[in-house]
Amino acid sequence: MAKRPVLARNDHAATWLQAWEDLGRAPRTLDAHARGPAEYLALREREAVDPLSAGRPQVRVFVRELTSRPHRRGVNVVSIESGVGLANATI
Repeated sequence: MAKRPVLARNDHAATWLQAWEDLGRAPRTLDAHARGPAEYLALREREAVDPLSAGRPQVRVFVRELTSRPHRRGVNVVSIESGVGLANATI
């Protein structure tokens, strides 16, 4: 969790990730499963919204961000609806 300190600051996220680690998941699997929650929690911190009290409007903001951001692997990876952003399966 040192790589994603935002998870360590959230007891629920830290417990969830620890459970995955206790199951003996590979480091890359842990990283893949931690990436989304870490980004979501970071957004909630930036907007000063408690993630446990966040509702649909806050989740929509996060999903909208995911569908509009450039993909880190380049412009060839696109979502079906938007032409940019992460793949629908990733979201």
